[in-house]
Amino acid sequence: MHPIRLIFLTLILLLIAACASNSTSAPYPPECDISSLRSSDYPHDTWCSIKYAALRCSTKSDKCLVQCEQHGGAKNIGGGCSHICSPGVYTQEDVVANGGEFTPPGSIECANEDVP
Repeated sequence: MHPIRLIFLTLILLLIAACASNSTSAPYPPECDISSLRSSDYPHDTWCSIKYAALRCSTKSDKCLVQCEQHGGAKNIGGGCSHICSPGVYTQEDVVANGGEFTPPGSIECANEDVP
């Protein structure tokens, strides 16, 4: 086999291996891994809240929402996990105590997207 062809094939194999190893990495931090949840089990706007809370995973409410949903949700409570994990009306002190805004960036835009 020609040396240039051998080098080319080796590079192709290395690129394929690198792409394959990157595709299995989860975008979520371990404490907010939602890979066991199915988006089809939730209304679109609820899934957006869960997904963006998991991606941010830096506030108490993010972690609360994800962990609540991972443990079956709060099916017997009106408003479910969202109601438990964030107050309906909150003050700046609540935001500081939470470690940031209760609504993760991107979740409202996601909820307003058309669902196919």
